[in-house]
Amino acid sequence: MTSTALIAADLLALPLPDREQGLASLPGGELGVWEAGPGVETDTEVDEVFVVLTGRATVEVEGGPTLTVEPGSVVRLHAGDRTTWTVTEPLRKLYVALDEPVGGLPGERLLAADVRSLELTGDSEPGSWVEGGWPTARTQHLGDLAGVRLSAWEVTAGVVADLEQDEYLLVLSGAAVVRIEGGPAVELSPHALLRLGEGDRTEWTVTEDVRAFLVSLG
Repeated sequence: MTSTALIAADLLALPLPDREQGLASLPGGELGVWEAGPGVETDTEVDEVFVVLTGRATVEVEGGPTLTVEPGSVVRLHAGDRTTWTVTEPLRKLYVALDEPVGGLPGERLLAADVRSLELTGDSEPGSWVEGGWPTARTQHLGDLAGVRLSAWEVTAGVVADLEQDEYLLVLSGAAVVRIEGGPAVELSPHALLRLGEGDRTEWTVTEDVRAFLVSLG
């Protein structure tokens, strides 16, 4: 049975009655969505990487930098960071957070100012079999969090079949229909979150070049 499934058609439309919603359990952590309205609040962070879906803010790290975040920003926070969030436009983010700190010295915090326009320098096979058009694919590694690999990925218009890895895919831009062997056809548009299952066979019909943020497991 396929494990590929659409978790949310549009994360911006997902109700968050308590400002936060866990979406999936990860090895040693959680994938979820969090939001904050305009205003100032302080927090003590866990080990986390997040990508901003909408809104703008500055995040002042005590003893560290002050980050300006906006749609497409990818940020690494470290366990114990004391932060002050000044939210100027209602903000919603997708996060990968760990249950226990991983330790080590803080490294780069702003992994991408805007992952939607980031130059992707790594070659990526567009799929196992190109069925139509001339799709090409590129990727860019952004960072790792306790065995979870975070990257940007892009595939151009065309039709391609693939054998999937175990990962979550957040659509940043573009449009496609993913047909899953033994499962449904899934329409993808910006802010859709798709769970891809290890070994699942899929066919992608990409009508507009797709740029995505990937959370890969294992």
